[in-house]
Amino acid sequence: MPSWVVRSLSNSFYFLSDRMWKVVRGWSDRPLSRAGKEVMLKSVIQTIPIYVMSCFRLPAGICEKMRMTISNYFWGIENGKKKMHWRSWEWLTTPKALGGMGFRDMELFNQAMLGKQCWRLLTVPHSLCARVLKGRYFPHCDFWFAPQPRSSSFTWRSLMHGKKLLEKGIVWRVGDGRRIQLTRDR
Repeated sequence: MPSWVVRSLSNSFYFLSDRMWKVVRGWSDRPLSRAGKEVMLKSVIQTIPIYVMSCFRLPAGICEKMRMTISNYFWGIENGKKKMHWRSWEWLTTPKALGGMGFRDMELFNQAMLGKQCWRLLTVPHSLCARVLKGRYFPHCDFWFAPQPRSSSFTWRSLMHGKKLLEKGIVWRVGDGRRIQLTRDR
């Protein structure tokens, strides 16, 4: 986990795709069936970046490298050359209930993990993290109206990316109507 995120985001998060590739390369001498590869990829490789994804928005290039590592290992490499990818990545990421393989789309999963952190800010407002972020970024309003100033940290900008997903699926119950502000609320 990077303690300092530099301007070049790809350099800050390169260790994730590199670590995934090293683990996959270590498996290359093991002959596994397609089902064995699927289980190994889902249970080991896709879990490597989870903690970092719940704190930071990963660059698209890093997510693409992770995707390539997974798909290349799943379809196989022979004599240093990639084998034919018989199905698209969209099919691989489609849930099994809908006829796909159920692999994670790393960019969407990253946004979902950040949305989960935003949900925690809303449901546990007395946690240390929520109090620190409220004091820094939205001391005079609630989370939904929190601004994203230019001087905000990379963590806050990442959370705002997760907030976009949360806004699409959240429902607000009116209740007694005391907290409704006609000019701001949708």
